[in-house]
Amino acid sequence: MVLEAWLMSEEVTDGTLPNRQEPNVGVSLEELSKIGILYFGPLSGADDPELKKIREERGYNYEDECCLKTMLPKFFEEHIHDDEEIRLCAEGSGYFDVRNQDDKWVRIELGEGDMIILPAGIYHRFTLDSKQYIKAKRYFIDEPVWTPFNRPADERPARKEYLEKFNLKKEEKKEKEEKGEEEEKKGKEEEEEADPALLFLKAKQVLKTNDLEQAEQLLSAALSAKVAQCGDVSIECVEYYRAYAEVLLQMERSNLGGLAGGKKEEGDEEEEEEEESDLQVAWENMEMARAILQGEIEKASGDSSSSSSSSSSPSPPPTKEQIRKWKDELIDIHTTLGEIHLEGENSPMAKEEFLSCLKLLEERGKEIEGEEEGKREEEEEKKFRTQKKEHQRQTAAICYLMALSMKEIEVAVALDSVNRAKSILTELLQSPDVDAQEKEEIEAFILDIEHTIEDFKAEAAAEEKTKEDLKAMVRDLITGGQQGSAAAVPPFQFTTLDQTKEEGSNKRLNDIQSLVRPNKRRKVENGSSEDSSSSSSSSSSSS
Repeated sequence: MVLEAWLMSEEVTDGTLPNRQEPNVGVSLEELSKIGILYFGPLSGADDPELKKIREERGYNYEDECCLKTMLPKFFEEHIHDDEEIRLCAEGSGYFDVRNQDDKWVRIELGEGDMIILPAGIYHRFTLDSKQYIKAKRYFIDEPVWTPFNRPADERPARKEYLEKFNLKKEEKKEKEEKGEEEEKKGKEEEEEADPALLFLKAKQVLKTNDLEQAEQLLSAALSAKVAQCGDVSIECVEYYRAYAEVLLQMERSNLGGLAGGKKEEGDEEEEEEEESDLQVAWENMEMARAILQGEIEKASGDSSSSSSSSSSPSPPPTKEQIRKWKDELIDIHTTLGEIHLEGENSPMAKEEFLSCLKLLEERGKEIEGEEEGKREEEEEKKFRTQKKEHQRQTAAICYLMALSMKEIEVAVALDSVNRAKSILTELLQSPDVDAQEKEEIEAFILDIEHTIEDFKAEAAAEEKTKEDLKAMVRDLITGGQQGSAAAVPPFQFTTLDQTKEEGSNKRLNDIQSLVRPNKRRKVENGSSEDSSSSSSSSSSSS
């Protein structure tokens, strides 16, 4: 009989069965020797010369015999011994189970004539097979000691010596290190999921790869974590609201094909009623950022003394530099809100946002020019010129966006705005502070503006012709084509779109559907839509 061994299945319901894996995974004698298992056989009996040689070489001077017909549960408990365990199967059969390098069970089938030696310190157990019988000879050096030490017994000297002798300590250490690394990695991932700053940084890195969907998911998680950490009206959340809104705007542009340049398919209106669009959520988040920042600026300027006096532990007042930074951020926020309205084809509200930008830029320009040039140091003079240059570029950009928002309302006003943008950039080109690369960018921008001016002029001419044709048609309808009675007809009065919308255009509407789709109103629970400008102001003061 040749000794057979195999890896056991994970679940064992009956220890007397082979319990092989499916498919069977055999274990060779060579593999057994690597974990200290020695096999000799088949041996013919007590007089076998091979057995005598083994006993002499290994010093086995004690021998007895045991017979087992009923399985004792204690034998099947996992344990070690401080000495070798030597068994020679004389009759019957049974199974020895031992742990390998991966701490998996290896089952060794012991039959008549098989002799096995288990090293001291190895985890093992024994069971009868389905035949329920074995007679075995036991060997020992000097007086026998059969004391078992059930697992865990890793601190026993015999166990430590076994691991060291068979180089299994490294395997055990490696396993612990891998387990530790896995737990550490898992801990870091959980920490990142809860840390808004890490999520925010990761989102910024993902944006560099233009993966907008993943960036949106990360920024959404970062914003949620930041709001949970600081509160939804904290100044620390502004950066998160802005970043999330901006990535949603990018996603909307990628779907529609550019700034106010996409056309919606038929049926899209119904879909958007059921689910909030990216543009809607972008507006809500950017408007939240505006309300918080506006509130902080007003508080710092002394316009919200009531809200600051109600604070139990007021924070230190912001510095001038901090307030200036907030105002610059507010300009950017109004710009993005205007772009959102343009994307949603709501030109009147886009115009309001860009007017707010120009007002803030005008204030900023006065601050920049506030000091006399002769009193500035060289470093301050350099900073002044840089600020002035950036201010001019930003103002020109806002004028251009303003023109785009006015194109559908009043072409003449749009033409004035785009001409102003060209004038600012033309003046900037003459500045000695503009380098070659900036000059190239400005010239390209001016070229785009000139094309836009030509388009606007053509539209203005077409609009004027349409008005004249309409006047003539109305006169013909009233006079019946009789030119002589034309003097009796009062001059026809045209009402501009600005006049019809004068009342509504001066209000900041928080109803997102009225911003994104002027002809569509969002259904509000408990009644019809109402003007919610008061909620925005309350958010500002509460922040």
